[in-house]
Amino acid sequence: MPCRGIRKRTITMPHFSFLAAGATMAELMARRPDRFAPLARLTDEVMCGPSPLDRGTRELIAAYVSGLNGCRYCFGAHVAFAESHGIDPDLLRALLEDPEKARVDAPLRALLAFCRKLTETPSRIVDGDVAELCAAGWSEAAIEDAIAVVALVNLYNRLMDGYGIEPRAAEGNRARAALIREYGYDFTRYPEDRLMAGSPLQSAAKGPKA
Repeated sequence: MPCRGIRKRTITMPHFSFLAAGATMAELMARRPDRFAPLARLTDEVMCGPSPLDRGTRELIAAYVSGLNGCRYCFGAHVAFAESHGIDPDLLRALLEDPEKARVDAPLRALLAFCRKLTETPSRIVDGDVAELCAAGWSEAAIEDAIAVVALVNLYNRLMDGYGIEPRAAEGNRARAALIREYGYDFTRYPEDRLMAGSPLQSAAKGPKA
């Protein structure tokens, strides 16, 4: 079944007075490091930790789910993150236009179909869905990790859209992708010299790390 693709949606300003135009997830983390530092550590574990799914596949899933949800901020970010791991951005757009026609192998197509179902109609997931993935060659550990990526990305999509965070410029996404590729998602562990002086991430990294 064709997907709608990333929806054309314009956000002109964040929905809250404490966020300026052009705000990013970093501003949210700096505002509430007590809340978001643990989330950053969870994100690092899910997206960069040991897994049967390589980091490129996890980023592909993250971009695909963000596209399904129409979250332009997360879609743009994860397209750049996936590209840093060798994933063609055109493949991601093709998957959103029509996953049946996109040039992916059968096991990955099956996994992405599962991720789509878990995103759009999660209450309809049944044991047969997992059995089909196992039959396609995926281990239960790989399926478990895919579920974690889908769940995590849906959380971020709701955060970004709930706060009204605008999509970031491509250059900013590429710079963030390079940082994440080298150091992961846990900003509390970034070397001081890689955090721009006065940046929101620098402020957040110095905050509570509960």
